[in-house]
Amino acid sequence: VHGHQIWLGQDVDDLIIACSSSDEVKSIIAFLKKSFSIKELGNLQYCLGVKVDRDRPNGQMFLSQKAYVERLVEKFGLTDCKPCYTPSSMEVLTKPEETWDLQYPYREAIGSLMYLMLCTRPDIANALGCVAKYCDNYDQSHWIAVKRIIRYLNTTKNYRLTYGIGKKNGLECYADASWGSDLDTRRSTTGYITKLDGNLISWKSQRQPTVATSSTEAEYMSLTAAVQEVIWLKRMLSNLKVYSKSKVVIFQDNQGAIALAKNPVFHQRTKHIDIKYHFVREQVELKEFELVYVPTTMMQADVMTKNLPRPKFEKDIYAIGLVEDSQGKVLKKS
Repeated sequence: VHGHQIWLGQDVDDLIIACSSSDEVKSIIAFLKKSFSIKELGNLQYCLGVKVDRDRPNGQMFLSQKAYVERLVEKFGLTDCKPCYTPSSMEVLTKPEETWDLQYPYREAIGSLMYLMLCTRPDIANALGCVAKYCDNYDQSHWIAVKRIIRYLNTTKNYRLTYGIGKKNGLECYADASWGSDLDTRRSTTGYITKLDGNLISWKSQRQPTVATSSTEAEYMSLTAAVQEVIWLKRMLSNLKVYSKSKVVIFQDNQGAIALAKNPVFHQRTKHIDIKYHFVREQVELKEFELVYVPTTMMQADVMTKNLPRPKFEKDIYAIGLVEDSQGKVLKKS
């Protein structure tokens, strides 16, 4: 409209209007008032429990759910809990030998944490995935793991997803896998994060549907999931006219998976892999993507697939844009 792009987002009776011109926003509101009885609430501050803050001089926007976390912590009686700096320990959970008396609100806690993870807290994605699969059969160790996630959220409730302007590196993705990390089924975990101009826009941590016979195969399956996500994002962003570049960079820390995607040289070792996973090879041949190797120490999607020690965990979440609100300081160990 008049050379400006306008985006409208709606959820039931809540409407968000975004435009590069404040005058155009006012004209849209005036137009809607002619047909509907609406209430103008001013600049966006809250949407579906997500708080939106802006730092206009520095061109930044922040998304957080501190109030939601505080209600969650109070609900499960962990207000005065000890601080915790990672959402999971290095110990791997397994299926309990005996079914425990289901006396705690396990499923309720998982559902509440899931909403947080999907909206603003990708840092708990892997830990939540590890406990969510035991909703029907858990013991005290699993409930302790759930409470650890809540303790971690209470300690880091001031963390916010940060979005800013300045970088022009387009759409990029980090794809990773944790081979055989599920000790019950020996399935691997797929993890990826996608960024637009350095800003996190989507993420995933999910157990793979089949058992991978090697780390290369697990990484290859993860790469396929990442390619599918990027193709969808490219189309959506193209329709919104905010992204037009044809090639996307995908970072991967497994040389074998990169070689397999570029050239089917290991036929005897990979002929058992499902056809759908070779879709990524076709996309590389079409030059839709550029696969770039990064060392594991620089793999930002590690946080989506593994229980990490605190230094690496904090490095990764900072890299994906989850930073602390300057108004609230997280407690540090003495």
